[in-house]
Amino acid sequence: MADKKLEDTISIGDADNYELIRRLGSGRYGEVFEAKHVANNKRYAIKVLKPVRPEKVLREVDVLRRLQSGPNIITLKDVIVNDGTPALVFPFVSNETLKTVAMDLTEQEIPLYLYKLLRAIDFCHKNEVIHRDIKPSNVMIDRTMKTLRLIDWGLADTYTDGRIYPVTVASRFYKPPELLLGFSKYDYSLDMWSFGCVAAGLLFKREPFFNGLDNSDQLKKIVCVLGTDCLKEYVQKYRESGKCSWYGPGFDGKRTACGQIFHQYEMTAAHKTLKCGTKVRVNANGRSVVVTVNDRGPFVAGRILDLSKGAAEKLGIISAGVAACTVTPI
Repeated sequence: MADKKLEDTISIGDADNYELIRRLGSGRYGEVFEAKHVANNKRYAIKVLKPVRPEKVLREVDVLRRLQSGPNIITLKDVIVNDGTPALVFPFVSNETLKTVAMDLTEQEIPLYLYKLLRAIDFCHKNEVIHRDIKPSNVMIDRTMKTLRLIDWGLADTYTDGRIYPVTVASRFYKPPELLLGFSKYDYSLDMWSFGCVAAGLLFKREPFFNGLDNSDQLKKIVCVLGTDCLKEYVQKYRESGKCSWYGPGFDGKRTACGQIFHQYEMTAAHKTLKCGTKVRVNANGRSVVVTVNDRGPFVAGRILDLSKGAAEKLGIISAGVAACTVTPI
């Protein structure tokens, strides 16, 4: 079915045109091989994808074709399918990543490669694409030719203002605070934060620059450098606005999606994407309350939060049932 769906949507090349030479490496979503074209002996890098939904392959292909003429962006040459397994064909470039040479770059090389990386990101954003996984291991460089290519577009997606995106993108060391806090309506600034982390690592010869053990520790590492005032300003930028409602008493005593027992008079709430345990300030009806996310929801269109009865009482929205509100992580 994956083979047929791909063929129905995009042009598929002939896998017999390529002969694998050696394995170059592997990642979360596939393996990369050096290959040659049997007709002209040109070298290519072929990314053989692990079992994945056809929609994900189509999204990556769409993004790469959208960025086909971009500076310092790897070019998609072909899409092939072998025994039902899709693979993406790219030009063979230097097998040296920014990660492998990060500590060896000279003072002259660092601004050169950062500029080239910025040009790639700028083109990406101008064409309404977020890369969502910028890190040194996804940047190929050739120090002899002084070239750079931004690679691995498997997590990239087109950007739509206000759209809800998954927060499980970007490697932890390069995640911006909003993703660490579970905020899902992020934008192009995600890539710029990741770029900043890469730049700091190169300039200060400390890679990764922020090296938290988990998401919470990563946020602590960021606060230790930038301070809490900057973090508070950052969080305010990602305030949600919408409608809040509250749980009926029938849910009292039941287990939540976060694995906790729901008690209707505790200061808790359900949110679709914020990490379980996240504290948020809810403003509604001229009042304010701090609640902890302990469930998933609401599932009624247009609502952003389901409050416990206790929280709803403090906000004075019991009788109305629904009220306009703002939600800010704290």
